[in-house]
Amino acid sequence: MKNKKTEHIREEDMSVRELSVLMLKSFDSAQQYVDKRFESITHEVRSGFKKVETQINTINRNNVNVVRQEDFNKLENRVTDIEEVLELKIKKN
Repeated sequence: MKNKKTEHIREEDMSVRELSVLMLKSFDSAQQYVDKRFESITHEVRSGFKKVETQINTINRNNVNVVRQEDFNKLENRVTDIEEVLELKIKKN
C-alpha cells in the first residue's frame, strides 16, 4: 500500500529551479506585505508626532501668558510692603 502524499509528491517532482522560483515568489510576497505594513506604521507614527508637536506648540503659546507662582509671590510681597509703608489698611476676606 502506497502513501498518497508520497505518491502525490512523486507525480509532481519539482526541480530545484522550480522550487527556488516558488520560494522567491513567497519571499517577495512576504516582503511586499512587510513593506506595506511598515509604510502604514510609519504614517501613523508621523501623524502622531505631528499631533504631539501641535500640542507642545499650543502649550508653549499658553505659557507665554502665564505668570509664574514665584513671580506672583514676589509681587504680592512687594505690594504688601508698599501697603505697610503707606500705612494702608486692606480688608482681607
